[in-house]
Amino acid sequence: MRTLAVWFVVVPAAVAAPGDVGTPEHARAAELVKQLGHNRYPVREAAAKQLLEMGGAAAAALREGQKSADEEVRAKCVALLPRAVALDWERKAAAYLADADGTQKHDLPLLAAFEKMVGKPDAEARKLFAAMLKANGPLFETAATDPKAAPKALADRVRILQESHLSGNAQVKMDPAEIASVLLVQSLVKERAAAPTDWRNVPGRLLSNPGVADAIGTAAFRKVVAGWAAALPSGENMSSQFFCMAARKYSIPEATPALIKAATDKTANAMTVRVIAVEALGKAGGAEATAALESILTDETAVINFNNGGGETYLIGDAALAALVAIHKKDRKDYGFGSEMNIGFAFGNGNRQDDVIMLNLIGFMSTEARKKAVEKWKTEKARGKDAAPKGKEEAPKKK
Repeated sequence: MRTLAVWFVVVPAAVAAPGDVGTPEHARAAELVKQLGHNRYPVREAAAKQLLEMGGAAAAALREGQKSADEEVRAKCVALLPRAVALDWERKAAAYLADADGTQKHDLPLLAAFEKMVGKPDAEARKLFAAMLKANGPLFETAATDPKAAPKALADRVRILQESHLSGNAQVKMDPAEIASVLLVQSLVKERAAAPTDWRNVPGRLLSNPGVADAIGTAAFRKVVAGWAAALPSGENMSSQFFCMAARKYSIPEATPALIKAATDKTANAMTVRVIAVEALGKAGGAEATAALESILTDETAVINFNNGGGETYLIGDAALAALVAIHKKDRKDYGFGSEMNIGFAFGNGNRQDDVIMLNLIGFMSTEARKKAVEKWKTEKARGKDAAPKGKEEAPKKK
């Protein structure tokens, strides 16, 4: 006798969110939407006020109201929807910020990705994320729930931010939370849109906004910038360029690994990405930056491809050596650099000095001079940092 075992798999039904069709909140909101067309003004105003107070729970009914046959209902639904949604995100942000000890569970889009970038959130990081939610909650939700729609939503948001923060030919300070939000979302976008050719679509360009100066002193903001830069794929030269220029202008210790990636990536543009990253590493200093620069001392990639005295004047390796000399406070003259060129990169819209990043390219008049300089560095490195400068004898060692 055989026993037949039958297994039933019970799939739990999805739990409807407040305001979804079929919920009491939706029924109430739908009734209030109808009242937006009432012939009495007080009734219309009371309905609008209650719909706003419902926040996100009224969103579905307001979207339906935008298709109403009543023109006034349609117009009011169009005006109320963004305000109701914004209020909903403000409430979520406030609840998250109020949980100072982090003891409550918050079902918030991209919170896990944010924490992966900044670590366990402290008060500063919590404040930043709450501001990011208020600024771009809908964008976060799209990125978390509809990855295919995220690239377009991101590009649209970047364009709006760029265009709305211009006054004539100068940039107006942007809320740093807006900048951090866009960078966080871009770091998560897997299906990239076509490489942007218009600066209005480039998320990294937001780093040129003067609002960055107000935020760069906070570790949480710097970590978001560094995490975003580390996630940039090869070939995304426009965003990489603005990152490298920001790192050249500001102090971003957390960004050193991303700078090393940009400086050593032979597929990146030598002029607009790599050499800027090299100079930024020279400014940052430290053992990690020094090791990376030494690894590209003999990189013959031309930054500017023209001849002067028998060879390319400015190479990536030349820039790396110049950066190392700067880090270790040595004299450039001791290394035989024979040519120099200053290049300005626009880092903003205006003509102020802060809107330009100046690079100082230093090169050699011949291949032989270049080889001697590199060998000199390697020799001094082998002898140790206390090696006597050229032209001076070492002090006799004690027996």
